[in-house]
Amino acid sequence: MIKMKAGACGVAKTLLGWAAALMIGGGAFSAQAQTLTIVDETGSAPVVREMTREQIEALGVAAISTGTSWTDGVSEFSGPSAAAVAGLADKPFKEVLAVALNDYQVVLPAEDFDADAFVLATRRDGTPMRVRDRGPFWVVYNFDELSTAERSEVESRSIWQLSRLVFR
Repeated sequence: MIKMKAGACGVAKTLLGWAAALMIGGGAFSAQAQTLTIVDETGSAPVVREMTREQIEALGVAAISTGTSWTDGVSEFSGPSAAAVAGLADKPFKEVLAVALNDYQVVLPAEDFDADAFVLATRRDGTPMRVRDRGPFWVVYNFDELSTAERSEVESRSIWQLSRLVFR
């Protein structure tokens, strides 16, 4: 039998409350993480839609085999090509604001989409990426084809745990 000191019961209740909140919030976080919000600001009024991993993968699958600064060795990253992702905008755009689950933000230039420079990876080596694995959506460039100077600049745009793309 566990005996608690006076006042410890309040602490235990608080800890249990936090644990319950994390479990409930974790479920919401997991559900949120499995969708990508697309915001198209290229028209007269913004259009917002949620897309699941399956809907994103239905855009087509391209693959890049490359090493990254955040993973060991070379991996195959697959998902829709930059050009396929660009097709989500109704009109031409100048840039895309990419926002991660932790609110980290980068701007992806339209030129990266025109050059089909990256894949919106949903899988690494054929396995769907989880949030803990930088997924479920990760902008991955072919880093092995870049010079050292280019790689440093492009790495800053390789956003993972992507939650929102804003075409503008």
